[in-house]
Amino acid sequence: IKKALEVNKIYTDQKLNINRLAQYLDWSEREVSWVINEDFNTNFNDLINHYRIKAFKEMVTKPDGKKYSIIGMAEVVGFNSKSSFYRAFKKECGQTPSEFLSSDNTHIS
Repeated sequence: IKKALEVNKIYTDQKLNINRLAQYLDWSEREVSWVINEDFNTNFNDLINHYRIKAFKEMVTKPDGKKYSIIGMAEVVGFNSKSSFYRAFKKECGQTPSEFLSSDNTHIS
């Protein structure tokens, strides 16, 4: 799972769900869910959103990121809607993406 996320960046697939990840790994959905819960101590959605938000934070620190809007960057890292991105970002970071960017908080955390 870690390789699929960190090396292959499967989280950038906007249609990624637990079934697609299970197919990618050639595991059952139950196995994927169990491993995520046990080894990552979280659920599928929160794990995927964590990787997407981390990628977003990395993207805003790079010159290439300047050519995208906030929503454009969110789409590049795998979010398929503004509302799901803002909700996930606020849940993980305690602030909106706009607040994060305007607070000069663009170091990677």
